[in-house]
Amino acid sequence: ADTTQMVDRMRKGPTSLIQMGASAQKVPIFAVRDEGLYQRIQRWKALESEAKRAGQLYSRSVGGSSATVGFQAVWEQFKNDMTDRSSVAESLVYSMIRDMANVELETIKKNLSRIQIVEAEVIQQLALSDRVLKDSGKKLDVRNSASVSTSKDTLRFPYDGEIWFDELSNYKVNLKGGCQARNGASL
Repeated sequence: ADTTQMVDRMRKGPTSLIQMGASAQKVPIFAVRDEGLYQRIQRWKALESEAKRAGQLYSRSVGGSSATVGFQAVWEQFKNDMTDRSSVAESLVYSMIRDMANVELETIKKNLSRIQIVEAEVIQQLALSDRVLKDSGKKLDVRNSASVSTSKDTLRFPYDGEIWFDELSNYKVNLKGGCQARNGASL
């Protein structure tokens, strides 16, 4: 239903995800911006119009005088050809949307797999740091609340909003002693 709404909107002209509202969640994200899809939809629209016109011409030939009887088969064949071409264009549009959805689904699966790998690495690093801390015989300095430090060793982010994982690679942090907190050092 949402795909049909998107196609109907694109038949009227270019559209955007914002214009689609809540129904945009259920269609491939790049579908409304795909120029090839838009051109196929416009071609389908034109072929539908031609098929409708061919049907009208055939109806006129059937209702006309006996002088046009010889042309009825030609008009019927023309009408059928245009209807077939319109149907093929429609199936190509929905096939293209389905292919886009499959590509998007594969991309999401790959990203989820990468996230799971990162999560496993974080869990492994936490377990390793716990082992190193236990083996070293040192105690972890647990703080009840965070404090803001202005020392030169403080890790600062230039943006106070959301921090993305890939931004963390821009900063170098050297932790010695298995991730234990030392008095005077802050992150």
